[in-house]
Amino acid sequence: MTLHYLDLYDKGRMRLYEHWRIYALFAMKSPKEALVKIGVSSIIYDRVVALQCGVPYPIRMVLHAPVGERGVTMSAEKMIHRLFKKRNTRGEWFEFDMTNPQDKREFHEVTKAVYERFTDSRLKWDKITPEQLKAYIGYKNAGRKKEKATTNRWY
Repeated sequence: MTLHYLDLYDKGRMRLYEHWRIYALFAMKSPKEALVKIGVSSIIYDRVVALQCGVPYPIRMVLHAPVGERGVTMSAEKMIHRLFKKRNTRGEWFEFDMTNPQDKREFHEVTKAVYERFTDSRLKWDKITPEQLKAYIGYKNAGRKKEKATTNRWY
């Protein structure tokens, strides 16, 4: 099954994502401390929007990369969770000091090694910034307002 979504940064055309993606969502507790959610999704922007309302800290960045079929992607996610076990705060959330070069190196080395093991290709993260996320939410909300305005309801 192929899933589609509108990518605002591809001139409004539909982009096909045939692969499930692994993502790392960075929510900043402080300028130094980040809570990082490692997860999987086939529609990244919608997943981030859904998570945003439950995160008590500002989302500063989301990294994501295609892995493959759902089962393979979930296996890669589980392996990353196991390797970051000592950093686990709760569920799929992990704590990193983003000013510490060792923490940054560990994040990149672990995710790179797992990704390359499951995909046989080099890890290249795609990035979602807060500005892109805000634009996407505005676009989705504008579509909903337009839909409501053109719908006749008899109740």
